Amino acid sequence: MQLLAIGLYSHDGELRSLRFRAGSLNVISGLSRTGKSELLKIIDFCAGRKTPNLAPGPITNKVAFFAALFQTADGRRVLAVRPQPQGSSVSTAMVAYGRGVDLPPDSSSIEINATAGTVRGALDDLLGLGRYDVEENGGSRERLRASVSHAIQFCLQFQTELISPQHLFHRGDEDVVADDFAELFPYFLGAVDERMVATRREAARLRRRLADAKRRLDRLDARLERDQARDSVLVSEAVERGLIPASDADGEPRVVLADLLKSLPDALGESETDQVETPLAEARSELGEREP
Repeated sequence: MQLLAIGLYSHDGELRSLRFRAGSLNVISGLSRTGKSELLKIIDFCAGRKTPNLAPGPITNKVAFFAALFQTADGRRVLAVRPQPQGSSVSTAMVAYGRGVDLPPDSSSIEINATAGTVRGALDDLLGLGRYDVEENGGSRERLRASVSHAIQFCLQFQTELISPQHLFHRGDEDVVADDFAELFPYFLGAVDERMVATRREAARLRRRLADAKRRLDRLDARLERDQARDSVLVSEAVERGLIPASDADGEPRVVLADLLKSLPDALGESETDQVETPLAEARSELGEREP
């Protein structure tokens, strides 16, 4: 996929375009602080990012719409148009497809018909990235999907990023972006296929589930140990009060207590049974909850 053109539409509807020669190296030169770096942000924004992060100035004051025209080697095209955000971000867009699609001649031809997600989906299809979709259940995101949002980070670099000793790629200083690079870099290099990447992610997901299961088991073991200690103390008290013969106290404490609760009403008078019926019911219920 190659970028064919960038378009800026003023609030009066006029178009100012920058076109590139397909299949060739295109060089943009100019004095410092004349907006060359802003072009990278515009490309990133038109490719589906919700925030352009443009420096306040003529571009943010004069431009109403940004447009980018992309084309593959076989001539398929996608046009993405994004409105200037009124706040910090915007999710709406215009998307057009077709071999003959081009920048609208003025803003009157722009019709918002999509979202930023639609733009990413259209470019994913153009790049053939739409097939890869892997669940990620261990973090705040539900899915990790190889998309144009990742691919474009390997294509854009600001001057400060070129000279940075900390990271190699665009936005590599952002934790989420860096984590995605670590997972997807071999895929974009072609060193692994989609199935292998998906298998790695699935293995990581299963390891997280196993760790969660082990933590739950540890909590249950700790609770069982506390319950067994409590049951042993109750059996000892029952022996001291003559409720259980010492010879019967050597068994499993929970079984000994259950047998005591079953036999206790028979050893009591009617009035005594009425007094202990509610505590006995509660004790039976608690022992029942502990049954395996």
